[in-house]
Amino acid sequence: MGKDVSAVKQSNRKAETIEDLAKRYIADYAEIHKKPRSIATDEANIENHVVQLIGSMKVQDVSRADIEKLKLDIGQGKTAGKLPAKPRGRGLVRGGEGMANRVLALLSKMFACAVDWEMRSDNPVQGIKKFKENMKDRFLSEHENGRLLKTLDLADGHIDGERMELPSATAAIRLLLFAGLRVGEIVNLDWQHVDLTQGTIFLADSKTGSRLVPLNGLAPDVQKALDRGKQRGLVLESSAEGKPIALTRPWY
Repeated sequence: MGKDVSAVKQSNRKAETIEDLAKRYIADYAEIHKKPRSIATDEANIENHVVQLIGSMKVQDVSRADIEKLKLDIGQGKTAGKLPAKPRGRGLVRGGEGMANRVLALLSKMFACAVDWEMRSDNPVQGIKKFKENMKDRFLSEHENGRLLKTLDLADGHIDGERMELPSATAAIRLLLFAGLRVGEIVNLDWQHVDLTQGTIFLADSKTGSRLVPLNGLAPDVQKALDRGKQRGLVLESSAEGKPIALTRPWY
């Protein structure tokens, strides 16, 4: 007698784990619908949090209680720690309530895909309350703006013949301050989208669609801080040619 193909498929679906679902989510959803940076973030959160806590569980067996426990574990920092050493140092895996909320959003989409793919009939993340996050964004005062600009001018100087900071780092912070760009838009900015003569930046692929950003008189400061001998490729390179600047250390 021949095998019941439908029964075999159903049996296979019952055996699939969260780790299996994660791999399919990346291949069949994220790589089609999301940008590379977002895919990398999803992959990191899956590896550092999801797989650690529920990766071996069967997709069909995960309950709301399991999701609630995962949320609390990440919120309490149980998945936080250091990644294995790499040539450029060790990376940090951050936990906390904010990260727990990001992972919940990711899992909600993963389980929505699981429902579409008939791996289970419901989404256990629906209805799970996220942690309340306190917004930390605020505007600098005029006095704080002045202090920051003076600090940037000092950072553009030299000590014992060596620059205190990369000119690309100080230029990036000036762009953050005056141009209203996101960090990702700044560090990935390409010369082909910058017109210093007109004082504009063209963003072809921002979150709000393509837009033209005026530099609001900042162009002279940016020109002073950048290497004018090269106007192709990334505008704000790190000390490694062709690599984007990282702003965490210069900012702090």
